[in-house]
Amino acid sequence: MVYVKVVGLTGGIGAGKTEMVDILRKLGAEVLSADHLAHETYLPGTAGWSEIVEEFGQQVLTFDGEIDRNTLGTMVFQNPSKRERLNAIVHPRTRELIAERLRRLRDEGCRVAIVEVALLVEAIRMDVAWTKLIDEIWVVVAPENMVVQRVVSRGGLDADAVTARVQAQASNDERREIADVVIENGANLETLTKRVQSLWSERLAT
Repeated sequence: MVYVKVVGLTGGIGAGKTEMVDILRKLGAEVLSADHLAHETYLPGTAGWSEIVEEFGQQVLTFDGEIDRNTLGTMVFQNPSKRERLNAIVHPRTRELIAERLRRLRDEGCRVAIVEVALLVEAIRMDVAWTKLIDEIWVVVAPENMVVQRVVSRGGLDADAVTARVQAQASNDERREIADVVIENGANLETLTKRVQSLWSERLAT
């Protein structure tokens, strides 16, 4: 049986997860996005869809019967209890989908898999079984002022909105507590690339 080294990658908005995923993919890793897989739990006809509609009402549906993630996101963003309820519906189902994909990658001979989970701290708090999927946890962090600049430069959110999202997530200190590796991403892409390449050679290359 092929052993798959599984790294859980997490970090807050604007910290640099996307850049890290691109670097790791080029180095040869297979990447699973928990956010993308979570979308499957929202699909009409699934148990996740039914439970979300039961919990949050018909107002979260589009005319086509799909869950409007923007409407739902607005509803839960400023209400911690509703956000926790949504996470309780989505996270366990997402974890099962990830476990299924990891089994498939093992069967295909994959050696290194990266599981990108933005809310890994919150997921582990809710369901410790997440840690059974992961061999190492890598956390990418960046100073808040740099995070705000990065996200604002992408367009769509102003500084106050970005700051609100940062404060609604787990803190960097909380992420550090669960980390096996912390990647400081306060410089540029070249520096980040060299750091990730070094970690790959030290910890993942076979």
